[in-house]
Amino acid sequence: MWRYGTSGPQLELDDIQGDIVVGLQKDFEWFVFFTIDDAARFKELARRTLLSRISSTAQVLKQEHELQAHKESGRNGKLPLFGLNIGFTRAGLEKLGVPGLYEFNDSAFAEGMASRSTKVLNDPGQGQYSAGQWKVGGHNNTPDGVMLITGPEQTSVDEIKEELTGLAAAAGCRVTYAECGMTLPTVVTNILAFWTEFQTQRSSTSSYQQAVIYGPANSFSDIHHRTPMTRIIQGNWPRADLNGPETDR
Repeated sequence: MWRYGTSGPQLELDDIQGDIVVGLQKDFEWFVFFTIDDAARFKELARRTLLSRISSTAQVLKQEHELQAHKESGRNGKLPLFGLNIGFTRAGLEKLGVPGLYEFNDSAFAEGMASRSTKVLNDPGQGQYSAGQWKVGGHNNTPDGVMLITGPEQTSVDEIKEELTGLAAAAGCRVTYAECGMTLPTVVTNILAFWTEFQTQRSSTSSYQQAVIYGPANSFSDIHHRTPMTRIIQGNWPRADLNGPETDR
């Protein structure tokens, strides 16, 4: 057992999912929400297939060191670092018959997000942004759980997602919603960092009004001309056309 710390309480890193403490390494990530229709068959799937593929904190820490060494060596390319974590709602754990569930005293977990949306999240009670209109997790579509599937490339992550959802469907588990996210391109993160720095300096500089702020070099705004940062931040994003001049959308 890999434990953290030499004195006092120690974390059992082999028994904690990696996204909780460190965060799964990823450029692409699938969020697959599901409902359990057959608890017995789902438990068998978990025992036979899922548990051995869960990425623990110990594993993710090891991968973090590998990633850091890869970057420091100056080598190009992405390491094949994939991750899988699973989370359950209270409803999902009830279906699975988890012992001691009602001893877990956490009102947010017990009540669920939808019931707390107006009084805690300050969401509207009705209309477009109310819990009744949520794609997932609302009053009528609260899932039993979610799978987080991560990796360095879209194609490989898609393949894992298709494999696992296929196995889940055959084991009495129904996907109710799925969405893929990805890290922002470097140029966008550079722009946001640049803008944050500018705003910080602006608050302490009296001559900022005379400055013309442009996007960072080697960005998409340099393809044909320098684009003012204020125009980018306000949402008037330039779009690169490889076959012609840059246009705005």
